[in-house]
Amino acid sequence: MKCVSVLLAIVTLASAGATLLGVSPQAHAGNAFLDLFDTGETVGTLPSNWVVQSQLGNTQGTVITDGTAPSQPNSFEVANPDNEGLEFNRLFAAVTLADVASVSFKFSVYVDELPNGTVTENRGFNLRIGSGASGANGFSANLAGIRFLNGTGSQYGLFNTFTPASLSGPVYDEDTWYDIELVITPTSATEGTYQWKVNGADIGGAFAYSGISTVNRVGVSINSGNSDATNKNTTYRLDNVSVSTSPVPEAGSFALSMMGGLLILTRRQRSRQAG
Repeated sequence: MKCVSVLLAIVTLASAGATLLGVSPQAHAGNAFLDLFDTGETVGTLPSNWVVQSQLGNTQGTVITDGTAPSQPNSFEVANPDNEGLEFNRLFAAVTLADVASVSFKFSVYVDELPNGTVTENRGFNLRIGSGASGANGFSANLAGIRFLNGTGSQYGLFNTFTPASLSGPVYDEDTWYDIELVITPTSATEGTYQWKVNGADIGGAFAYSGISTVNRVGVSINSGNSDATNKNTTYRLDNVSVSTSPVPEAGSFALSMMGGLLILTRRQRSRQAG
């Protein structure tokens, strides 16, 4: 019983320390946002929580559309047949990276078509996460981004946007839904790593980021120069767009686990002595 008393004291101190630090078991867990583009949205209009960064051209479209989608009945369609850039953003309550174990940025994507091009050309489109002021003022800091770029034919490849590197060659098919996830793992208040996934599998390696302490904005941008010799334009759909967080383990939780293990060992020892 002496060992148990000592461990109970450790648990009490650890819990008190966690309280002083302002840490609670689930304080930073959950969804920052989840957009399914279904309930409360109107087909043919811009999603209610998204802000256009620049004036749309006459033929550019960013609208809710109905049809086949991972979450029925709607998805978010982006079409840009012009040679003009296009950007729009989605703001959410700021997440302080030092307060979480990880951040997950997820979305489902369906590419109708992309113009042919290389990574050095200003074509394709990007999805990114970072921070910025409220309103349509753009990003003040980019943490990570992924770029969709067609090579040849009806397949496309993926690139890491801000640390230019190929994540995967042109192996993804147009007219197919894919689930893409970015997992951000902070290692300090302003530094950490991130990893891209497609359908649950890692692609590319882990990349480092630095100088960013919060995230509160995701964005979609289409590069200018979207016409090519085959007259293909950038058109794609998004669904199930979300940002969620995982909490930092509480100090008291670790101590409770230690106590449980010690209680099991104590019972085993007593059983052996009784036998």
